[in-house]
Amino acid sequence: MKAANKAKLYARAESALQNLYHNATPNYPRDFYGRTEDYFQSWFEGLAQFEIEYLANGGAYGGNYRATLAAPCNAGKYHSEAAKRRYIAHGLRTQAAERTDCGALTGWRAMELAAGNTALKRKLAKTYGKASLSRNDSFWECITDYGKLYQWGRGGRTLAPNDLITQHGGSSFSAKEDYAADMAPAALVDLIRIIESFNRHVGAWCASVPEQWREHCASEDAEEKAAKQRTTIRKAKETRERNYWAARDTVTA
Repeated sequence: MKAANKAKLYARAESALQNLYHNATPNYPRDFYGRTEDYFQSWFEGLAQFEIEYLANGGAYGGNYRATLAAPCNAGKYHSEAAKRRYIAHGLRTQAAERTDCGALTGWRAMELAAGNTALKRKLAKTYGKASLSRNDSFWECITDYGKLYQWGRGGRTLAPNDLITQHGGSSFSAKEDYAADMAPAALVDLIRIIESFNRHVGAWCASVPEQWREHCASEDAEEKAAKQRTTIRKAKETRERNYWAARDTVTA
C-alpha cells in the first residue's frame, strides 16, 4: 500500500477513535405523557442497560457464535466430525457475509464506488433497486474484539471497549488515538469499519429514545385502557348475575 493511502487510513482510524467521545449522549423526550421524571429515568436506565448488554454479548449472534454452532442441538445432530466441521464453517461464513452484506451487492468497495460515481450509482439502483444499496452495517457486533464495553465519564455518555480507552483517574479518560499506529493495513481497515459502525449504531439508538418512549407510553396507555374495559365488562356481568338471582329469588318467594 502506498504511503499516502496508508496515511489516510491512519487519519480515518484516529478520527473514528476520537468520535467515541460522548458517542452515547441520548436525546431526551420533551413530553413525559403524564408520567413523572423519575418514572422516565427508571424506564430509560433499564432500556439502556438492556441495549448495552446486547452490544456486549455480540448482538444477534452472541459473543461466541462458534460455540453456538458446535452445540449438540446444532452441529451435534451430525454423526461425523467432518460434517460437524462443515456445518460450523458454513455458519461462520454466513455470519461474516451478513455482517459485510450490501443486499444484492456485496463488498465495501462496491458501495464506495456507488457513492462516488453518479453514473454507476444510477446503474446499480436501476439493476438492484434503491433498497438493496444500503449496507447491512452490523460490523458493530465485533466491537468486543477490542475489550469489554464500559460507560465512561460523568453520566456515562461515552460507550467504548476498555482497550481503546485510557483512564486518567476519577471520571477523567481519553480515547487511545494512537491505538492503530502499529497496525497492518488489513487490521486497520477492520478497526475503522467496526468503530465507525459502532458509533453509528450507538448514535442512532440514542436518537431513537424519544420515539421508543412515545411507543412505550402508547402501549402502556392502550393496555391500561384495555384493562379498564375488561374490568367494566366483568363488573357488568357480575351485576347482571346478581340481578338475575335476586329476581329469581323474588319470583320463587
